[in-house]
Amino acid sequence: MRLKECVEQAFGEDGHSRVMQFLLDRELADCQDDGERWRSLFEKSDRWKRSFFLWSEDTYIDGITGWHLDICVGRFRLPPEPADWLAYLYRMSLLLILRDDHYATAEGRRRVIEHASHSSQWKDDYSCGFDIEYFLESGYAELTRTEWLEELNGFWRTSWERWQKDGDQRTNNPEYAAAMKVNYPQFKTILERLEREAGACQVVRMNRHGGDETVWYFAKAEDSFFLIALSDAM
Repeated sequence: MRLKECVEQAFGEDGHSRVMQFLLDRELADCQDDGERWRSLFEKSDRWKRSFFLWSEDTYIDGITGWHLDICVGRFRLPPEPADWLAYLYRMSLLLILRDDHYATAEGRRRVIEHASHSSQWKDDYSCGFDIEYFLESGYAELTRTEWLEELNGFWRTSWERWQKDGDQRTNNPEYAAAMKVNYPQFKTILERLEREAGACQVVRMNRHGGDETVWYFAKAEDSFFLIALSDAM
């Protein structure tokens, strides 16, 4: 099965619901409330990380259509054969989402679990907060490796050109300007690392840049799997 078929089968047109169903029915079925679900999810994500995680990096630069252009990139080991690709795509994308500070630190996790204790929002509303990352708005597309890397580099160039023209922002917001001085080279370094390490690969994009939805890139190489979440929301 080609990667595009796997991704479409996993997320379809209602990826947020499918991920929630996977968690509630398969990964967290024995949990009694949302506090237990968060605790179990954190424990399982730590196990997934030990099994598959190679590296990840993230940063943000000035937005093109929104406030900030956020990028988070992860490289993972491929699943053992015969692979359960649906479960693998759900778990690796969750690992990328759970890198967020309030999910990644012990104190952040404690607060999330404590806040969710005795709640049943996951089942009642079919929502856990991060499910919004999986909303589909603009479909799926297969990209060549060259198209994929050129698209990402194009976002960097467009953002950089806009930032260079935004004299008021650089003058009136010195703290933000200082962050951009660090983040633009960091964003470029991430893209250069991708170009070095991602050899021949199948690439699938979920959503298209320009809206509020997260753009996902799934890239399957011979020896590993790359996953990118790109957001440029208002």
